[in-house]
Amino acid sequence: MVNSKSPFWLLGAIWLSAALLSGLCVAFSGLAPGARPTFTATPAAVTEMAATSTRTATARPPTFQATRFPGLASLSPGANGLLGTGMVTATLIAYPTFTVGPLGMGSWCIPWNTASVQTRVERVIDAVTVEVHLNNELYQVRYIGIAAPEEAAASQAAAKNRELVEGKIVLLVEDHFPVDDEGRLLRYVVAGPTFVNLALVESGYAVADSLPPNLSCDPAFQEAEALARAAGRGLWASTPTPTRSPHPPTSTVSTTGDAKITHLFYDGEHWQEADEFVEIRNTSAWPIQMQGWQLKDLENHTFTFPSMVLESGGYCRIYTNMYLTGICNLGFGSLAPIWDNKGDCAYLYNERGELVDQFCYE
Repeated sequence: MVNSKSPFWLLGAIWLSAALLSGLCVAFSGLAPGARPTFTATPAAVTEMAATSTRTATARPPTFQATRFPGLASLSPGANGLLGTGMVTATLIAYPTFTVGPLGMGSWCIPWNTASVQTRVERVIDAVTVEVHLNNELYQVRYIGIAAPEEAAASQAAAKNRELVEGKIVLLVEDHFPVDDEGRLLRYVVAGPTFVNLALVESGYAVADSLPPNLSCDPAFQEAEALARAAGRGLWASTPTPTRSPHPPTSTVSTTGDAKITHLFYDGEHWQEADEFVEIRNTSAWPIQMQGWQLKDLENHTFTFPSMVLESGGYCRIYTNMYLTGICNLGFGSLAPIWDNKGDCAYLYNERGELVDQFCYE
């Protein structure tokens, strides 16, 4: 314990007090009488404080990366995570102005939160199938949730589809599953203010047809078909109670009749031109059993019809090397073009080898 009466302790205290008083005198030696001292931070200290105050990590905004199909963008995280602020970049495809809506009440079912793409319809194949160009490639698009009617009315339904979409800019919207077993894109189609899938059913030119798991609009399509039937619209006008039986009884089918070559599409896509086709129509008042009939060209490429019934007024397309349901699903199976683009002739023979019709072009 320190003895408070020690002379050494007393001398130390006196020395410390003198030192403090000397320092204060030095600090105030430059001040005027009555002035108060001020303290300012150096510029370097201010700079350091400012830099420190803004050093908070901010997430880099996501970037848009172009996907396979033009006009369709997907979200992906930035490459640098939490480093810096970065810039938002996007790859955009220029298309003509396209406006969706105002759509009808039935459009509530379209899954707008799924992938979509904008493009132009190049060709209508049938009532529920079209061809479009995406990323400089040709794709077939099959409408989700609806089906083409019987072959006897297929041409009317295809004409209605052409009226709605051919040559127009459309929006293609996915559901749960994007492609069918034949490689066709499965989509809901919107052309301006028209939800095309629904419009075809509402007008009586298509029927509801579930395509699991793409079921988002099935209730709307089923209701639209019921209303079209009841109102006698489109195909239901002349046939109020249609059936979906594939063929009439065999006893009513003839092996002879009038059939015509009504169309020949000879300038197909790509060097193989697999999408060339010849369209045969039954102009008789009765169905024709086509087994044994033949289709030939000038170079004697020959297609022989299998056992099948062509309804009265119905048509069938024989492709060079494509197989499509709804329009006979027939093809030459040729890996090279059949029909010469500079001129050719198509010849149709019945089962007895008699020339029934011919179609020539230059």
